Parts: sequence; structure tokens; C-alpha cells
Amino acid sequence: RIRVDGRDVEVPAGGTLRDAAAALGITIPALCHREGEEPSASCLACVVRERASGRMLPACAVRPVAGMEIVIPGVKPLRMLIGRE
Repeated sequence: RIRVDGRDVEVPAGGTLRDAAAALGITIPALCHREGEEPSASCLACVVRERASGRMLPACAVRPVAGMEIVIPGVKPLRMLIGRE
């Protein structure tokens, strides 16, 4: 069980942070994701923030760890993070 934007969710075995968000009805974009293939995490369009460490993680590739708390940033904070604003 993890928390995504303050909501608890169970993630199926082998699932990713992106799958956890999808289970809550939250769509996280991913330009490089292809269903049925291993994630490449090359586009980083799907980054989310781990609350405890503040690290940005590619949601399409990271497997959740029990107790993890994830925050999905909006577009403006992401653009500021990469220096586009």
C-alpha cells in the first residue's frame, strides 16, 4: 500500500507508480511508454516526487515500496524544475 496525492492505493505485484496512479483514476503522461514492453524512462514526462526524499522519479519505471508517498506535480512546477519558466 502506498499513497498517491494523499490517497491510499494497493499496487498489483510488478506494478509501477504509474499503475498506482491509474488505479486511482489519475493519468500520468509518458511519451516513451509502450504497453507490454519494459519501461525505458527516457522521456521523463512521467516524473513524480517522492515526498520523503524529494527525489523526482520516473513513474513508468519505478516499482512502489510499501509506505511510499508520491506527489504528482503539476505542469508549471515541472517546467520550473527543468528551467523552462
